[in-house]
Amino acid sequence: MATLAELRSRLRFLLNDNAADGYLWSDAALDLYLNDALRDYSRTLPRRGETMVTIVAGQSEYALPEDCLLVTRVEVAGAAEEGADGPGYLFLEGKLVLRPTPTASLSLVVRYLTPHTTLVADGDRSTVPAADEDLLLAFAGAEALEGLSTEEAKRQRPERRGGASAQNAAAILRRRYECGIRTRAAGIRAGRLSVR
Repeated sequence: MATLAELRSRLRFLLNDNAADGYLWSDAALDLYLNDALRDYSRTLPRRGETMVTIVAGQSEYALPEDCLLVTRVEVAGAAEEGADGPGYLFLEGKLVLRPTPTASLSLVVRYLTPHTTLVADGDRSTVPAADEDLLLAFAGAEALEGLSTEEAKRQRPERRGGASAQNAAAILRRRYECGIRTRAAGIRAGRLSVR
């Protein structure tokens, strides 16, 4: 998986933003667009996380990691799977709520969905699969070009060079990203939540 510096370099190449002409976008601006892409990607294709929760008899609510977006499975090691009327849980306001309240101490494995890690330093590695990095670049490139188009409109400057306007190029990259996300997300299937 690529580092922030590698992704930024690839984004500059995609935007044809080379040092010989003087950079149009600062590193900070491109980093912002890349992290916007990570946040958007995380809404559709979050990472999987796992944590252990020690259950205390008589306590029904347990805090989960702050980055927990959605609980996908709760398991009790060594216990047989319960039927539809057996013990259950809710994920409510960042907490795991067990129903009915446990009468014994247990250890639970909680599997959940979490956003991808924000990239801050040049050496930070992306948590997005390498095969999907082009989607991040398409989203970030569209954001950069849309921002450029907005700036040009504010200055009311006509397009001086031949070829597509920044807005048209942004639309192409945006469509590439949306098509890729739809294709990638089509492989995700919801499963039955159960306590084991």
